[in-house]
Amino acid sequence: RLRNYLPASALYDSGEGGAGKPGTTAIFGGHSHIGTLIYQGTNWPAPYQNHLFTHNLHGHQINHQLNVRSGSLYETMHAGSDLAFTPDPRYMAVDLQSGPDGAVYSIDWFDQQHCHSPIEEKWDRSNGRVYRLSWAATFKPANVNLATASDSQLADLQLHPDVWHRRHARRLLMERAAARPLDIDAVTSLLNLAASPNTPLALRGLWSLHQSALLTPDVLAATARHHHDAVRAWAVQLGSEASGPRLPAESLISLAASDPSAMVRLALASALPNLDAPTAWDVISRLAAHPEDRSDRFLPGMIWFGLAPLAPSNWPRAFSLAANSPIPDLLDNLTWLAAQDEPGRLALAAFTASLDPTRAGRIARLAAFALQQSPRLSPPANFAAALAAIGSNLSPEVAAATDSLAATFGDASILSRQRNILADTTAPLPLRKAALALLARLNDPDALPIFASLLDSPAFRHDVIPLLARSDNPDVAAALLSRYPRLSPQDRSAALTTLTSRPALALALVNAMAAGTFPKSDLTALHLRQMQQLGSPQLTAALEKSWGRFNPTSDSAKASIARFSKLFSEAPLWAYDAAKGREVFNKVCASCHAHGTSDPKIGPNLAGTHRNGVTYFLENIADPNAVIGNAFQLSIITRLDGSVAAGIIEKESPDSLSLRTLTESLSIPAKDIKSRETLPQSFMPQGLLDALSERETIELLKFLTSPP
Repeated sequence: RLRNYLPASALYDSGEGGAGKPGTTAIFGGHSHIGTLIYQGTNWPAPYQNHLFTHNLHGHQINHQLNVRSGSLYETMHAGSDLAFTPDPRYMAVDLQSGPDGAVYSIDWFDQQHCHSPIEEKWDRSNGRVYRLSWAATFKPANVNLATASDSQLADLQLHPDVWHRRHARRLLMERAAARPLDIDAVTSLLNLAASPNTPLALRGLWSLHQSALLTPDVLAATARHHHDAVRAWAVQLGSEASGPRLPAESLISLAASDPSAMVRLALASALPNLDAPTAWDVISRLAAHPEDRSDRFLPGMIWFGLAPLAPSNWPRAFSLAANSPIPDLLDNLTWLAAQDEPGRLALAAFTASLDPTRAGRIARLAAFALQQSPRLSPPANFAAALAAIGSNLSPEVAAATDSLAATFGDASILSRQRNILADTTAPLPLRKAALALLARLNDPDALPIFASLLDSPAFRHDVIPLLARSDNPDVAAALLSRYPRLSPQDRSAALTTLTSRPALALALVNAMAAGTFPKSDLTALHLRQMQQLGSPQLTAALEKSWGRFNPTSDSAKASIARFSKLFSEAPLWAYDAAKGREVFNKVCASCHAHGTSDPKIGPNLAGTHRNGVTYFLENIADPNAVIGNAFQLSIITRLDGSVAAGIIEKESPDSLSLRTLTESLSIPAKDIKSRETLPQSFMPQGLLDALSERETIELLKFLTSPP
């Protein structure tokens, strides 16, 4: 819940199963499918009719699957045996199409490389094959030229048992209708088909009329009353598109209220973005009243997607609708959405005040979850009434939620209690961790001395180091610098981020570097850039004296690429250790980049980039500012208190922005921001390879270009 996505139709996840063991990721199941076809022809035997077939790219086979009606749509499951398999690893089929003879035609790239490689020499583009998959006993070649058929003959082809003829006839009718009126007998034939009680014929007629721009309100109204739900669903879909005839609002509302089919209700939910607001509200209120849809795979999510854009225009109506719906996901999602801005929180508090304690407690837990990364906010005017509805006889979960909400809305007594819990070494560790998280999120200044006291606590050290960036006390810098040699690599990175966040802290760091008590090699260009951005003349002068300027030109970057490319290409790579290169990576790259499964980093994850080759890495390392995606532009945030944070903007709301720094995801209240600047520089430091020895450079590049 509260995650806005829809599931796939396959029962066995992303294509697992196939001829392999069901429920596994065996190669014959595979995860990459392409070229899907539902067979509708006369050549293959009856057991294959209307079944789904798809190429299994990594399994080198054609999977055979079934679509089984379930609720509003279908579940896709394996049919028990697959259609074809080849042991040739170069078999890479990418399409399946029906032919005019009822056979199926397959395109095979026949390549040694299957996917995801920009290295040209790994691909073999000299081969390619087309296969015909036919049932020999009934196969008959077909020689067809539909372009010579009359309009009436093309309309009659909607009765043809082979789908190829039906689809191409519809295409030709569409092209002719765009140039001139179709013959009246052809139009009459299509109208008669659309009115047929036979479901496939009615659909073919409806589709043909739509493609040829011949649909009328009367035809739509009639098909919306068809006995089969698939026809009614298509009438809703075609009758709610942006152009063309539309079903009247009364018809849509009536179908939403009383149509017995979940498929029709799904078509109505899908049409909501194309409806005017009054009609959409009425359709949603009817769709949300069906208790039988609460467990449907798609309908709760689709109804929510329609309600979400409307809710801010009328929060009371939205809460009334969701609260009275038998689909609980609607109220859960609406609570999460309302908590995101001030008008929504006001409406949410008013709604909570009207509930019984059990329901009010659930709303409190959802609201606390929605605001778990929020900065301190102004309380809604009716927050006290909402707390009164929740009551005082609370479960631990509801009590924690109300405390979190009260603290978020500025209750000083909650913060005081949390500080006491954090400072109490006898308190349970989970409670102390929760207190730390809350105090950190709300930027409680009175908690800073407690944070500093936890530097020697292994359970808290990693979490409190970034929090000390909120202090400009030189004693903080002294405490971090004295402990720096004993810190883990990850904590050292966090300490450097803290020490370079404020002038007083940064000056202590630069002075230690100048005195030789801090290793100059541990600083990166990002740290230098961040300290220069602090705007302290004293700090800038000390930094330039100790470090010097660091600004290579484009020409020097090109020279670096050529020099290191020559070094790497001429090196006997068998004599260099990629594992040692991993150590170099951990030293100079891992603070910004992950290489495989890891916590989120400020730069891109480099897993899998070995395929790009050494030139890719040299160009990005030697000239990181050549091409910078928006997602990795450096943002400098200056707070009202003068502190600076550098990172990439992860997300932003009216109340706060989330900044991903080297060590953490930082939530900064909007009211605390003095200025912000987006710099045209990459986080990647220039001259990184110049700081390494030749062996370190070669081993780093060998590691980066080696398969895992």
